[in-house]
Amino acid sequence: MKGIAAKSNGPSAPARPAAGSGAQHTMRPAAPHPHHDRPTRTAARLRPRRLAARLCTLLCLLLAAGCDRASTLPLGEVPEGSLRSIRTLKQRCTSAAGHVVAEPLAVRGVVTANDRYGEFPHEIVIEDDTGGLRIALDRARLADLFPLGSTVTVQCDGLALGLYGGRVVLGSAPDARYGVARIPADRISRHLRCEGHAGMPEVGPLTPDAIRTPERIDTYVRLDGLRFTESAAWCDLDPATLRPVATERTAVDAAGRRLTVRTSASCLYAEEPLPAGPVTLCGIVDCFNGSYSLRITARRILTP
Repeated sequence: MKGIAAKSNGPSAPARPAAGSGAQHTMRPAAPHPHHDRPTRTAARLRPRRLAARLCTLLCLLLAAGCDRASTLPLGEVPEGSLRSIRTLKQRCTSAAGHVVAEPLAVRGVVTANDRYGEFPHEIVIEDDTGGLRIALDRARLADLFPLGSTVTVQCDGLALGLYGGRVVLGSAPDARYGVARIPADRISRHLRCEGHAGMPEVGPLTPDAIRTPERIDTYVRLDGLRFTESAAWCDLDPATLRPVATERTAVDAAGRRLTVRTSASCLYAEEPLPAGPVTLCGIVDCFNGSYSLRITARRILTP
């Protein structure tokens, strides 16, 4: 690693006096030329220290990279006995008034959806063996903090559960319109910690009818052999602005069972055409006021 030459603060230093000139004062070594690769003796003595410091800094950055950037919570902060299943947490929200968590309580799950392709803006979905949970977060580029397949622990003390269209969402406080308000960006690191990569859940194929149960809401599923019933883009365009709007399309499987596929207006492939042939779709089961649909995650649109 090359050292960085110091800038000169004025005229170049006077020349070193000749040997035997009688000068008693000590001269400071001349600063190296900005384009000179050979360090002075002072730089040579400092280089090992600087190199060690930079290597230490680089190591710290590498350790903090990826999902560890998501939080400053120290490891092991989750109090013993405070970890609950996602199903148990969601059961606390029993009314439209919501539920504020006022005790040490945490959940842990694998990230199955984020904003990587604009599919789930301002939210992530985590899942454990008991169910899925959507978390509203007031920040962009959440995929950088919580990559798909990463394990996330959520400290729920001080957060709130709310109902949006009958679906439980975790956020910062109850909100009459959206169930809960988003967790502010400056509070995310206090409540969410990324703890490594577990990988996406391995799931077998389901039918459109099989996903229409409350237990499946916000869980990651896979459906095979689907065909869309129309030739169009994933999203319609607003006639006034010509921008994509959230759109629902219909697909059917080989037995004629129908599936609604909902795509967010912010999705990066919103204006691309729907696949023409049979396709496998992987996504999150959504439900709004009893109407079930699939929202694709990680652009998992697989063709034979």
